[in-house]
Amino acid sequence: MRLKPIMLAVVLWLVCLLNMTMVNAAAFSHALPGNDTAGTPPQATPLRPVTLQLRWEPQFQFAGYYAALWQGYYADAGLDVTIRSAFDEKGEVRQATEEVQAGRADFGVGAVDILMANEQGESLSVVAAIFQRSAVAYYRLEDTPMTTLVDLLDLAVARRHHDLLDVELQAMLIAEGIDPGQLPYTEKSGSFTLEDLTTGRYEVVPVYLGSLLMEARRAGVPVAVLRPLDYGIDFYGDSLFTTTRLTRDDPELVEAFRQATLKGWRHALDNPEEMAKAMTDVFQNSLAGNDDAAGDHRFFHASELLAYNRFQAQQVLELTYYPVVEVGNLHPFRWEQTHQALTRLGLLSEPLDLSQFIFDYSRLQQEKQEHQQQLLRVLTLVGFLVLTGFLLVTITSRSAARRLEKLFQQEREENRRKEAFMLYQARMAAMGEMVTHIAHQWRQPLNNLGLVLGNLEDAFWHGELDESHMIQSMDKSRKLIGRMSGTIDDFMQFANPTTQREAFRVMEAVEEVLDLMEDRFLLHKIQVTTEADENLRACGYRNQFSQAAFNLIANAVDALVEKQISQRKIHITIDNDTPWVAVSIADTGGGIPATIADRIFEPYFSTKPQKQGTGLGLYMTKTIVENSLKGTLRWENSTQGAVMTIRIPEEKGAVNA
Repeated sequence: MRLKPIMLAVVLWLVCLLNMTMVNAAAFSHALPGNDTAGTPPQATPLRPVTLQLRWEPQFQFAGYYAALWQGYYADAGLDVTIRSAFDEKGEVRQATEEVQAGRADFGVGAVDILMANEQGESLSVVAAIFQRSAVAYYRLEDTPMTTLVDLLDLAVARRHHDLLDVELQAMLIAEGIDPGQLPYTEKSGSFTLEDLTTGRYEVVPVYLGSLLMEARRAGVPVAVLRPLDYGIDFYGDSLFTTTRLTRDDPELVEAFRQATLKGWRHALDNPEEMAKAMTDVFQNSLAGNDDAAGDHRFFHASELLAYNRFQAQQVLELTYYPVVEVGNLHPFRWEQTHQALTRLGLLSEPLDLSQFIFDYSRLQQEKQEHQQQLLRVLTLVGFLVLTGFLLVTITSRSAARRLEKLFQQEREENRRKEAFMLYQARMAAMGEMVTHIAHQWRQPLNNLGLVLGNLEDAFWHGELDESHMIQSMDKSRKLIGRMSGTIDDFMQFANPTTQREAFRVMEAVEEVLDLMEDRFLLHKIQVTTEADENLRACGYRNQFSQAAFNLIANAVDALVEKQISQRKIHITIDNDTPWVAVSIADTGGGIPATIADRIFEPYFSTKPQKQGTGLGLYMTKTIVENSLKGTLRWENSTQGAVMTIRIPEEKGAVNA
């Protein structure tokens, strides 16, 4: 009878533990890939009202948001969305950042103004980047003499104080060592037009989304374009944002709106003709011939709006890089680079906390799960102390032992699920970086391909297109396309899931990873050398070896960049160390400090700022090498930096091919 209080306490503890385990498992299952309900709250009645503030008047530039509304994606997510034009009833412009910060809108569409508004009001967070590059460009008449940015000093350049279209011009000039203050400002209001160029009022004008280009084509006036991307100014364009407070207080709402919006954009980009017609049909009465509005449509009649929306559809497709880049993809590094550029211009002064600025639903869910796990560990410890005393008195039979073993088995299963989730996180992080590398490696071939097509068009219209010119242009185009196709082949080899162990050439797998990271090496001026027996073959899962090699090389790159090493080198050696193949990756980054040497393989341990690292890279690399590849991962410090060495089983009986 005296044991009843103890037994009651144990039962209560077990019930509490079971409840916490079920909550934790539910949160984990929602985060698993393939779960369609992740981030989407159950639909409620009535729908929750949400307001989206555009940065201009309704046009194809915002087709994805209207597709999400008209196709019912917002309603499916439990949202009643109102989309507002930038122009109010008086024709005055609403600034999206001001509307969201003041609480008059829940979400907005912006670009670099999101960063600038962060220092002037409530903190904002970017949710998805729709335009993978800025839609700002600078146009001039084709016969206006200009070969370098220095020539702008001798031209009449249209600039306005506090104009977002001027920010990237300033960044380009500073990048070339030119003081923007040498170019005067103008007091002109409204959009710049082709007439500003043809009348000689200005020789260079800023334009958003290429609206002047269509006007020039209609008038038969040849123009030339200057793009910031050609000078290394790589800002994001239209991006979806909200307040940091909303991402913290109601991340489920933000994620539901984000997922529905991205679904709408995929529909719009897959069906541009359908959306161009729909946008024209719905808004032609409010936009056509509206002389009072300051929008791009003020010079169009209703019959011309469809052509304009079709033109914008092509521009938007190019800016999104769809389907090469997933809609809404955003990379913290590019936002940090943009923030640094704006700081150099004197437009920003406060540091940027990327962990707060970029909405990451998975991270928020993970933090919530970690909090629950911490509480669970406390309950487990308390209950374990009580249970231990109880077991010392009551465990007298095999049945009790079997129940205890079942409890331990459940705990082991839970640990395996957690490890699988961490492996998935690390894999997705690597895949995200690969997609970014591909986007960067495709930019130059795409620009070159555009130049080839432009030259062909010019030659055709001027009667200079002969057989030799056509053959040369086709050969060059095929080479550019072949280069882009090769990049995709490398990525598919990296991403292809391998389910069976196989023999593979280690050097080939390493070279595929180096090819995918080539753009990053060039960006940071890192010299990569290899020393290997190209015929050495290993036995295992090729794509998992590629991920391990990628993680180690990426860590070496981060060390060289973060420590600002002047001589940035990575040397990769592949040797026969029977019965192993040894792959060593050495860098000149200064090595691993003794104070953290014992912790580098711990999960979630990272020396990087919280906004830049997950702390899973080395942990999962070691897990992959030892568990999946049946090998070892060791490290040591050399005189110049760290040396990471993977040893995996060589192919038995391999012969030189």
